[in-house]
Amino acid sequence: MKGSWSCLRNEGSVFPAPEKDDDPHLIAFTGHGKRWKAYRKYANSGFSKTAVLKYHGGQTKDVHVFLQRLLNSPEDFAKQLNMLVGMIIMRITYGYQVQEAGDPFVTISDEAIASMSTTGVAGRYLVDSYPFLRFLPGYLAREEMDRVVGTDRLPTMSDRPKLPYLECILLETMRWYPVTPLTVPHRVEREDMYQGYRIPANSTVFANIYAITRDERIFPNPEAFISERFDGTQPGPTPLDPREFVFGIGRRICPGNTVADATIFLVMANLVATMDITKAKDENGHEIEPKL
Repeated sequence: MKGSWSCLRNEGSVFPAPEKDDDPHLIAFTGHGKRWKAYRKYANSGFSKTAVLKYHGGQTKDVHVFLQRLLNSPEDFAKQLNMLVGMIIMRITYGYQVQEAGDPFVTISDEAIASMSTTGVAGRYLVDSYPFLRFLPGYLAREEMDRVVGTDRLPTMSDRPKLPYLECILLETMRWYPVTPLTVPHRVEREDMYQGYRIPANSTVFANIYAITRDERIFPNPEAFISERFDGTQPGPTPLDPREFVFGIGRRICPGNTVADATIFLVMANLVATMDITKAKDENGHEIEPKL
């Protein structure tokens, strides 16, 4: 963890560029120079903590559409979730409102994501899985939701500070099941030393996100899903917020991280408020344990 922070956050000028350093179509893979700085400037103007507040209304509307479609065809959960993320991305990026499944622009976006799957782990994108469902005791989450939000409306971002149990589930989900195991590969611009190790110029370095999530010094009993580790009741210091590293570290952090975080919360909160989440049963009536 300290190495990732030191090299990619504190010494970003030494490790500035991605390994694939001249793709003008992707911010993450654009070489460190004038083009990248311009891209980041535009991205930051649209995705700053203040700027993203104006997207919450549209995100909430899209989540409501997702809920209705899910009610109509719950067996298509993954497909509907994929559609939701496409709707939010297209709305925020292009001002385009996706109307139906199979929208050509969503299809193009899906193909672009698939083409980059070698940079991460197949099946670990936001649209592919919500592992928190396996660990979400319905009565606890629903009790909190009914107490805070009630039953005459749906939850919004303004309810988030009053839903600490759901927030802990979200944080532990990000920690336990990170989107990708590694950050974008960085090319070392000039030779450097770190704790006695020589790092040659032009070598490639990664931050190992998965290793950070499994560091027992930061997250005791790391293989277990323990949402309570973030509620302040556990002995020892409160662990690091996973949002500090699961979206990247340093200058190459995902500029849309706050939008993704808000989307995850809205989906979780609205599912808890409207759905009964239970395990599927086999032909003999026995519950099927999800495999992740």
